[in-house]
Amino acid sequence: MENYSNLDAEEFRILIVEDAPENIDILIGVLSNYNLIISKTGEKALKLMAGDAQPDLVLLDIELPNISGYSVCNQIRQNKEYDDIPIVFLTSKTDRESILKGFETGGQDYITKPFDTKELLARVKTHIELKKNKEQLKNVNRWLENKVAQRTEELKGANNELIRVNSELEKLNKELINLDKEKAEFLSIISHEIRTPLNGLIGFLDIIKSSIDDEKILEYFNYIDISTSRLEKFALLALQMTQLKVKNLKLDKLELNLNDIILGFTNSKFGEELSQKKISTNFDFSPQDMVVYVDESLFHQCISCVYENAISYTNEGSTIEIRGFLKDNYSCIEFVDEGPGFSEKALNNLFKPFIPGIKHVDENMGLDLAVVNLIIEEHGGKIEIENQDKKGALVRLLLPAKEAG
Repeated sequence: MENYSNLDAEEFRILIVEDAPENIDILIGVLSNYNLIISKTGEKALKLMAGDAQPDLVLLDIELPNISGYSVCNQIRQNKEYDDIPIVFLTSKTDRESILKGFETGGQDYITKPFDTKELLARVKTHIELKKNKEQLKNVNRWLENKVAQRTEELKGANNELIRVNSELEKLNKELINLDKEKAEFLSIISHEIRTPLNGLIGFLDIIKSSIDDEKILEYFNYIDISTSRLEKFALLALQMTQLKVKNLKLDKLELNLNDIILGFTNSKFGEELSQKKISTNFDFSPQDMVVYVDESLFHQCISCVYENAISYTNEGSTIEIRGFLKDNYSCIEFVDEGPGFSEKALNNLFKPFIPGIKHVDENMGLDLAVVNLIIEEHGGKIEIENQDKKGALVRLLLPAKEAG
């Protein structure tokens, strides 16, 4: 952009159109600091205007030979290229009609004869400055328009790229969804293919075990029984985890009494194991008839996994505390054991399946806790796990509370 702030007067060109020699001499003397071009006729002035060196200001006498200053001004204004060149009339006519005619033909101002040098200099300087500022503003606007056009093109390119990337992401997302579905279907088939022979194997193992008298052989068969049970459990957990991740399970929520569920597990499923390890259980439910709004099958699996984990890592003769209470719009269920607690590595990888070398998940490669976490999240809740200050671990399940009835 051009900067006029340091320009000298001589760098501005003024076209003087005047036929009286004495007036020309006065104008040359007063405006000597400017670059002056003199024309004594309107015809010559129009030719000069059509040349390469266009003026920054025209001082135009109204009374010229052959062609009047009004006519010259009118012809200049017919060319759009000269719109920004100010025209100031030089006139001895001060009547209202003459002045208005000058403005109507396209003049910006007038200076009366005889000239007042201070007024002449002031008027010239004002119009030069106005033209300079107008040109500067036009240049700024042109620069801004170019910048806007450039930025618009950049944004257009960026937008096209964004559209392309979004299209690719949408395509990849569809492929991922299809892949998840295929994975779920594949695991379902694999699970079925594993469970079918396993069920037959487990059934035959029970039959064979009932007919064996040799204790050593029976011990071997017990090991096989344990291995097949673990394999069956692993297949079920892997399938369920995949179904939960791809949202392939529909929740059938019911209002269930938490106290009844916990007592059911304590007295039936884990009763024998609790008795063998001489583990006592303390229950604390507030309210006593605390209700949870859950999918019964999935919630039973959560309680089973967490309860079984607490039993497995609680030392013989110790105590497991199970608490139920309402807090911050959550139904909270806590299992507190007196085992060794979780290692730091285990705490950092609690819900990541297949993390090797972590003691608390070596039995099932971490699938139990991963599935519990997914089930709780599917219910809109969360799971929190921490070590106790003295010994043992605390597992807290938080489910959105819902009043019974």
